[in-house]
Amino acid sequence: MKRVFLPLDIIAKTEELLKDETDGGDKKKRILIALYNVIDNDLTKTQKSYIILYYKYNMKIKQIAKHFEVDPSTVSRTIIRAKKKIFRLLKYI
Repeated sequence: MKRVFLPLDIIAKTEELLKDETDGGDKKKRILIALYNVIDNDLTKTQKSYIILYYKYNMKIKQIAKHFEVDPSTVSRTIIRAKKKIFRLLKYI
């Protein structure tokens, strides 16, 4: 399966970037707000948990799997599905 990479480390920097008043800040704000809303409202509880642990807290797939008592491949597939959903919903912003 093709891996999709999304730089979700911006979740950790959302508040900082939302305060940014430089040129282009409005576009950044819109994108970050949309990203936050998609993660908060459109992902399943499991997808949201895995995405936040993986990108915001830099946990490894195996650590997340151990924490939730699931197979690492389940965590990996869930993160991939979540990223595809995020891309699909943010494609035109």
